[in-house]
Amino acid sequence: MPPSIVASHTYRCADGGLLYVDFLQDGTSINVRRQPSGPVLRLSTPSQGLAYVGDGMNLTVSGKEVRIDEPKKASRTCKRG
Repeated sequence: MPPSIVASHTYRCADGGLLYVDFLQDGTSINVRRQPSGPVLRLSTPSQGLAYVGDGMNLTVSGKEVRIDEPKKASRTCKRG
């Protein structure tokens, strides 16, 4: 059974896009969606405090901000609302 969700946050990016992030109980996994009910991308990290990595996306959490790095796209920062 997958770990349960302990927190869910919506982040607004500088380009106006939204990112929906669910933080999971294991402390090393998150679920990321670009739409509220869109497909889920599971990212994980080997240790808390490091970037979450998944299929074509790296996401770094710093306080109320996340930084998204994707191949062939400029890095962007999104802020929790």
